[in-house]
Amino acid sequence: MRCALASPWSVVMGERNNLASTMRAMATSLERSPLDAKIDVVETACLKRGIPVTADAYVRQVDAAALLGLSPFTLRNQRLNGGVAIASRLNGRIVEYAIAGIAAALLAREKCV
Repeated sequence: MRCALASPWSVVMGERNNLASTMRAMATSLERSPLDAKIDVVETACLKRGIPVTADAYVRQVDAAALLGLSPFTLRNQRLNGGVAIASRLNGRIVEYAIAGIAAALLAREKCV
C-alpha cells in the first residue's frame, strides 16, 4: 500500500520552506540588543583588567564597583537602600554582582546623560 504523501517533491519543497523559515528566524535572532552589546563590553573590560568572573557571570563587589566607577561602599549602600537594582548574591561573606546587571546599570546611566 502506498504512503499518504502526495509526491516526494512536495516533501522536499516542504523541507525547503521549513529551512527557509528557520534561516529567517535565525537571522532575526542574530540581531543584537544594546544590552547584549554592553554585556560584551563589560566582559571584555573584565578580561583586560584581569577581573575574575565566575562561570555564571558574576564578579565581586570591589570589581563591580570598579567597572561602574563607584566606591565599593557606595555600591553596598545602593544595594542595601534600594538605590540601584543590580542582581547580586551572597557567596558566604562575599557579595557578587551579575555582569548583566552591571551592563544594564551602565546602559541606564548612558540614557540619562
